[in-house]
Amino acid sequence: MANNTPVTPEFQNLVLRPSVDTASALIVSTIRRHPVRSITFLSSYIIGLGAALLFSGFSVSQQNYSRYELAKPSHGLTEALVAAQRSAHGANAQYVSSQGWFGSCSTSYCQSLKTSFEEKAKIVSTLQLEYDEKMRKAKSNLGIFSIYGVSEARDLFWSTYGWGKSMAQRMSFWDVMFSGLSMRRDEQFVEFAMRLAVKMFQNIIISTFAVCVSFATSIPKIIYSFSPSIPEAILFYLVAMISLLSTVLTCCVGCCGLTFGLPIAIARMAPPGTFRVQRIEGGRLRTHYN
Repeated sequence: MANNTPVTPEFQNLVLRPSVDTASALIVSTIRRHPVRSITFLSSYIIGLGAALLFSGFSVSQQNYSRYELAKPSHGLTEALVAAQRSAHGANAQYVSSQGWFGSCSTSYCQSLKTSFEEKAKIVSTLQLEYDEKMRKAKSNLGIFSIYGVSEARDLFWSTYGWGKSMAQRMSFWDVMFSGLSMRRDEQFVEFAMRLAVKMFQNIIISTFAVCVSFATSIPKIIYSFSPSIPEAILFYLVAMISLLSTVLTCCVGCCGLTFGLPIAIARMAPPGTFRVQRIEGGRLRTHYN
């Protein structure tokens, strides 16, 4: 059974998805043409994945940990900072509640609350700078490659991962909600499910890219908080990014296998006539059935 349809301009640049055998042959040929780059890439991937899974940081000696405890901000400074933050938060709430339409603040009462909030915010900023400076000097006794530095980097990764996961779930939820409205009358359920799976895969790719950018811009703050030397800071940043990219690449390969491998297996095991395949033959778009 074949349906001959004239080829429209949007089908002229049709890109066919490569099969598994074609992809394997492409990978092998790439390794043969660029052996140095391939070895560098594989070595970086193995190092990054090993660091992400196995490296938990170096232990800290008792002497350095004692120095860290002595250099930490005092209990009084911590309490003063917390009290100032609470006071500034309350002043901000009163200032916002006194505003008029569209955030206007024309009354004397609103202006007085605004001045009070700005003064308390300056106190918080001063105490926060003092607290951060003392904590940075204290952490310099631990080292960025210690178990504490690596633990903070891991916590940052998991918090960023949770944020990206929530974003992907929200995007996929709305895709599922509105995909039923775009379902064609002659479209089969298997085709609709495969199209929805591709959309979910796109959401995963977008959220993964967002996680990488967020982690790459947030990890320098953790590195700075330990006051490492410039070579140590550069090395830690490179190891952190290689570990991140190796982990992301592993997850993406697994998602690709689930997103495309499972539909391909279903399509191969399906009885004849289940799926429609459109190809360009002789300048015309022809529809075939398996």
